[in-house]
Amino acid sequence: MNGSVSKNYRHMVTAGVPRRSILLPVVILLGAVTALGSPPAIVAHVSVEPDVVEPGEPVTYTIRIPGVKSLSPPDISFPSGLQPLGPPSREFSFRMDNRGQHTTTSFRYRLLPAEAGEFSIGPFSVTQRGMEIHIPAVRLKVVGSEQDTASATTNAPPPLFARVSISPAHPYVGQWCKITIELFHRSIELADEVQILDLPKKGTTLTPFHELTSQRRAVGGRVYEVRRFRGFVRFSAPGEYQFTPALRVQVIVPPQRRPRPGSPFGFPFFPDFADFFFEGVQTQPYVVQAPQVSIECRGLPEEGRPEFFRGAVGSFTLDVRVSPTNLTVGDPITMTVTVSGTGNVETVTLPAYSPGKTFRVYEAKLIKKDFSPDGLSGTKVFELVAMPTTTNVTSLPPFRFAYFDPEAERYRVLQQGPFPIHVSGQMPSTPPSEYGTPTAESHKILGEDIIFIKSKPGHLLPVARLRPAFWIRLVWINTIPLLALLVSWYFSRRLATMGDSALRKARAPAAARKALKEAEKQLKQGHAEEFYRLLWNAVSTYFSETLQLAPGQVSTDLIIHKMQEIGIPQPILQSAMTVFDRIDTIRYAPREQQKPATKAEMRRDLIQIRNILIQCRRAGV
Repeated sequence: MNGSVSKNYRHMVTAGVPRRSILLPVVILLGAVTALGSPPAIVAHVSVEPDVVEPGEPVTYTIRIPGVKSLSPPDISFPSGLQPLGPPSREFSFRMDNRGQHTTTSFRYRLLPAEAGEFSIGPFSVTQRGMEIHIPAVRLKVVGSEQDTASATTNAPPPLFARVSISPAHPYVGQWCKITIELFHRSIELADEVQILDLPKKGTTLTPFHELTSQRRAVGGRVYEVRRFRGFVRFSAPGEYQFTPALRVQVIVPPQRRPRPGSPFGFPFFPDFADFFFEGVQTQPYVVQAPQVSIECRGLPEEGRPEFFRGAVGSFTLDVRVSPTNLTVGDPITMTVTVSGTGNVETVTLPAYSPGKTFRVYEAKLIKKDFSPDGLSGTKVFELVAMPTTTNVTSLPPFRFAYFDPEAERYRVLQQGPFPIHVSGQMPSTPPSEYGTPTAESHKILGEDIIFIKSKPGHLLPVARLRPAFWIRLVWINTIPLLALLVSWYFSRRLATMGDSALRKARAPAAARKALKEAEKQLKQGHAEEFYRLLWNAVSTYFSETLQLAPGQVSTDLIIHKMQEIGIPQPILQSAMTVFDRIDTIRYAPREQQKPATKAEMRRDLIQIRNILIQCRRAGV
C-alpha cells in the first residue's frame, strides 16, 4: 500500500510540473496584455486669463493637449457661478524641430463669473481615442460684488497709483539691489510710453528699467491692471538713501474733432499713414508719485578682510594662464588673468602681484571687457608681465583674488598656481626693445610726407559762369507739372490693375472707419447693444478684408493670435482681450446677467478699438 501511495504521489508531482510551466507564461502574457491595453496618459496644460476678475467680467479658460489632434472638446463641468458663453473654440498648432513635428490641440472656453469667490476649475480626467487625458486644476479669483464694491468705495485706492519695492532692504556697498516699480490703474487707459523720474543719482549706479509682463491684482476689493518695471541699483557708500520715484504716463482721452486734409490721389496710395484712415488717439500727460522708500546701505565688514581685497562684491571666478613656461633669464612671462562673475564687475581691479625679488613685474593692463546689457554680470581680462632675473626659480608664485560674498556675508579668496617654469641662460646685456628705450635706428625721418602749397593755382572761372543757363532753368520749371501728371497717371493705372486681394485690403480702413462713426452715433444715444454690435462689425470687417476671409470666419481668438504674430505690445493685447470679452458678453450672455456699460466705458472701448486698428495697420495687417 505504501508503494502505491508513493507511486501516485510521484505521478502527481510529475504531472504538476507541466501545469506550472504552462500557467506561468499565461500569467505573464495576461499582465503584458493588460499593461499594453491601458490607454496612455497625457497631461494637458491649463490656464485661465485673466485670473483675477470682478463679477460679470468674462475670462478665457484654455486647455492645451500636446501630441494629438482631431480631438473633440472635453465635456467640462464648471463650478456653480461660472457660466459658459457659447461653445468652445478649437485651434491647432504645429512646431518643427530636429526631433520631428509636434502638434498641439487647444480648446478655449469663455466663462462669465456671476458671483464673487475663489473657484477651482478641475482637475478632470477624460478618455478619447483610447487615450486618457489628465487636466490639472487651475484657480480663478472673483473679487467682490456690486454691493461690496459700493460699500468699499470710500476706502478704495485711487484709480491710478504706484508702488516701489527694493530687495534686499539692507544691502552692502557695491551689492546690486532689485528695484520693482508697479503702476496700478483701473478704468483708465494708458499709452505704452512710461517715463520713470526722480530717481536718486548721488552715490548710486542705476541700470535701465525694462517692463515686465503685466498682471492683474485685487486691491481694496477692486481689480487693477498692474504694469511692472524692473531695474537694479548699487550704492558706493554706506548710509541711508531715499527713493521717491515718479512715473509720467500718457492717459488716453477721447479725440477732438478736427478737419482732415484731402488727397489728390485717394486713400489707396497712402497705406502707411494710419492716422489718415482712423481718428487719432489723443493723450494727456499725468505724473504718478510713488510713496517714499528708505534703504539703509551697510559698509563692508572689517573682520576677515584680506590685505589684497580691492572692493569686488558679488560672486566671481578666476582663471590664470601663463605663457611661455620655458624661457631664458630676462624673457617676459605673460600672465592672462580672467575675472568673471555677477556683481560690481565694472569696478573690478586686480591686486598688486608680488612674486618676489627674483622677478621683475610690470603693472597689469586691461585688454578686454564684456558686460551683460544690464551690467549685472560680465568678464574682465587683464594681462601682466613678469621677468625672471635669475635661473634659480622653478615656479611662478600663485595669484590670488578676493571678493565679498553678500549672500554668505563673508570674504572669499580665489587662488590659482603656483605655475611651474624653466629658466635657463643669462640675462642679455641689452634689454628687449619692447621693454627698453627705443634705439635711434627705430626712428626714420621721411621728407616725402610734406605737401607744399601750390604757387600757381591754375585757371579760375567767374562764379556767374558756373550758374545754369536760362533755358535749362526754363526746362526744369516746365517739367514739374509734367512729372505730376505722370505720377497721377501711374497711380491711376495701379488702382485699375490692382487685384481683388489688394482692393479688399485697400478698402478695409474705410469700411472700419464707417462702422466706427456709426458706433459713435449709438454712443451718443446711449444704445449699448447696438454700439457693441457696430464695434464688432468694424473689427470683423477690417480683419476679414485684410486677411481675405469671410466675415463669419473672423473670431476674437483669431484676431488675438494674429496680433501676437505681428508683435503687438502686451499692453495693447491685454486691452484687446478686455474689449473683446465685453463684446462677447453683450453678444452671448443673457440680458439679466449682463453688466450694464456706462457711457465712459463705451467711449473708452471705442478709443481702444481705434488704437488696436491703428497698431495693426502700422504693423502691416
